Amino acid sequence: MKHALHNTGIQYENVLSQYSDMKGYISRSASVERMLKETGRQRMVKSKLYLLLLQKREENAINLASVTENGRLIDEPLYEGQVRPKLLTVFGVAGAAGILIPYALLTLAGLLRYKIRDAEELAELTELPIIASVTQMSNKAKGKAGIVVEENRNEPIDEIFRTMRTNLFFMLKPGENTILFTSSTSGEGKTFCAANLAVSYATLGKRVILCGLDIRKPALGRLFGLSDSKLGITPLLSSEHVTREMVMQQIQPSGINGQLDLLLAGPVPPNPTEILARDNFRQVIAILKEAYDYVILDTAPVGLVTDTLIIARHADLSIYVCRAYYTPRYAFGQLNKFAEEGMLPNPSIVINGLR
Repeated sequence: MKHALHNTGIQYENVLSQYSDMKGYISRSASVERMLKETGRQRMVKSKLYLLLLQKREENAINLASVTENGRLIDEPLYEGQVRPKLLTVFGVAGAAGILIPYALLTLAGLLRYKIRDAEELAELTELPIIASVTQMSNKAKGKAGIVVEENRNEPIDEIFRTMRTNLFFMLKPGENTILFTSSTSGEGKTFCAANLAVSYATLGKRVILCGLDIRKPALGRLFGLSDSKLGITPLLSSEHVTREMVMQQIQPSGINGQLDLLLAGPVPPNPTEILARDNFRQVIAILKEAYDYVILDTAPVGLVTDTLIIARHADLSIYVCRAYYTPRYAFGQLNKFAEEGMLPNPSIVINGLR
C-alpha cells in the first residue's frame, strides 16, 4: 500500500511537470507564430520584388536587342580647320551687299529725284549746248543789282561770265546782237545772269542795253533801284507810232557802268500779250539794235506765259537759264520741243546756282 502511494505521488509530479512544460510552450507559441507570419510576409514581398526586377531585366534586354544604329561610319573624320561660319562666304556676301545696297539706294534716289543737280545730269536731258555753269553766290559777294562782275578783276565768277561772253561770240553771226534770256519759272536767276552778262559786255567798251520785258511782273527796276511806274517799254507799245526820240526818252542809265543802259518794263498793261504782238515792238527792237552794240532782253519765264515766244521772234539768240536743285527735270522736255519747232532762236543753256 505504501508502495502504491509512492508511485502515485511520482506520477502526479510528472503530470505537473508536463503541465508546466506545455503551459510554457503554449505561452511561447504566440510569439513564434508572430515571427513566422512576419517572415512569411517579408518572403512574399522580396519574392514579388525579385520577380519584378527579373521582368525589367528581360524587358531591357529585349529593348537593347531591338535597337539598331542610326548611322554608320563611311570614312574616317578629317580635320580641315573651321567649318562654320565660312569666312570667304561671309566676306563675299557682305562685300556684295555693301556694293549692291548703296547702288540700289542711289538708283532709287535717282528715280525719285525730279530736279536737276549738275551739268552732267543736264546733258542727259537735252542736246542743247551749255555755254556756262554759274556757281552759287552769297549775298555779300553781290553788289548793286546783284552784279558780281567787275572790271579788271580775275575772280572765278568774272571768268564764268567771260566764258559765257566768249561762247556767244562764236554763236552770234555777223550783224546779230540781240540776246534773249528766259527760264522755266521764276527764281532761277535769269535776270541775275542777264545783268552780269550785260556788265561783262560793257567792260569791253561795248554799248549795251538791258531790257526788262517781263511786263506782267516787272523785277528789273527793283533790282537796279529804279521805278517802273513811269518810264519803260509799255508806253512805247501803247502809242500809235514809235520814233527814235521816243525810245531814247524811256531809256535810263544803269548806274553800274557808263556803257550800260536800261529799258524797264514800265507800267503793267491790262493786255500784255496783245501789245507785245503789235508792230511797235518790232520797231522798238530795230531802233535799239541800231543804237547799241548788244541788246539783252530779260523776258518772262517761258514755262508760265507765251509772251517770251512772241518776243523770241525778234531775238538772234536765246539763253535758257536753269538752276541746280531748283529747276524740275520735266521742264527740259518743253524746252526741247521749243528748240525742235524753232520757237526759240538758236537756243543754249546756262546752269545757275551750282554748289
